Amino acid sequence: MDLLYFYPEKNDAPAKVGKSIIEELINYKDPLPVDKIKLIINKNENEAKQYNLESVTLLDILNYPNNYVIHIPISPNLMPNKKFLLHIYSIIKQKPLIIHYHGDFRKHIKMQLKYRHRLDYLTIPSAIFAPYLLKYTCQIVTHSYSLNDIIKKKYRVKNSIVIPNGIDNFWFYPLNDCNLSELNHIVTDDNFKIFFHGRLAPEKGIDLLIKAVSKFLKDKPKTVLYIAGEGEYKKGLIKLCEKLKIKDHVIFLGNLNRLDIKFILKNVDLAIYPSRFDTFCLAVMEAFACSNCPVCFSKNAGIYDFVVADGYQLKSFEPNVDDIVEILNSQYTGTDENLVTMQKKFAERYTWNHIIEKYVNLYESHSIQ
Repeated sequence: MDLLYFYPEKNDAPAKVGKSIIEELINYKDPLPVDKIKLIINKNENEAKQYNLESVTLLDILNYPNNYVIHIPISPNLMPNKKFLLHIYSIIKQKPLIIHYHGDFRKHIKMQLKYRHRLDYLTIPSAIFAPYLLKYTCQIVTHSYSLNDIIKKKYRVKNSIVIPNGIDNFWFYPLNDCNLSELNHIVTDDNFKIFFHGRLAPEKGIDLLIKAVSKFLKDKPKTVLYIAGEGEYKKGLIKLCEKLKIKDHVIFLGNLNRLDIKFILKNVDLAIYPSRFDTFCLAVMEAFACSNCPVCFSKNAGIYDFVVADGYQLKSFEPNVDDIVEILNSQYTGTDENLVTMQKKFAERYTWNHIIEKYVNLYESHSIQ
């Protein structure tokens, strides 16, 4: 059996997961349960050449001589592109297809309407029809038990499996002098420093954090919130800071490279992620791996289920303003070194060398069908 792997062309979080999987498969030391790996490339053939792999076209797949499984590591959508055609072809011809479902379209639309009073019309067809595509797909991969429950209960999907996101070894490496960030002058020792990084979207709950910081500042005025990331919600968050008259205490850093993110995580007093809904929240795992401070995260983030299942006692909370204020107060007095150690130990369980084994087992299960 050959593995025909759809190589994602973008560089967003789901695409990065897809690229990490293929890189781990190429570097896998033991024999794989597939004869060959070939890449399905959208545009740039050099992507296949950099991995020293053959590429295949849609026409090649229609006339493919060997048994195969197609793996598309990004979510389905109803757009006239190669990914959609592959998905439809696999369903009609009952060909083995593994596809990921990174987030729920319908949940996203509800968040947009409730918190931004806007609607992304391009997502409507996918929100309507993607559940039907999922139902008839050979194998769905989700990255949290909460999302898996949604597609099982609401969309009646029976053929799904949960595989958590992996974390790069980069986040465990120490910083040295040559890695010192240009942000060194921004992160000052005099303040109580709070940090969030991620996409600026309603489901991330950043507005809840800003409101909580506004309350916290009344008693702890030497507090600064650093927010790294970009997104459609940024203008609304800036306006919220202005309305609450705390704009001097909230610093929007924009998109940062991962060296800068690591630097900040090692130099702040608290990292916090107040998601209203998050299918995994890899940012939390990155913070676990490298921070020198407590990392607090919402119970509505998918990573919470894995923390509970693995028996770890880490800092989670309900995503509301009062609970966040309580978290800020509890962490203001100092860092619990034992908690920081436990965070790192938990993250070590989710490095890619552990997670890739789950994909290898998945391919093996399809090779013997």
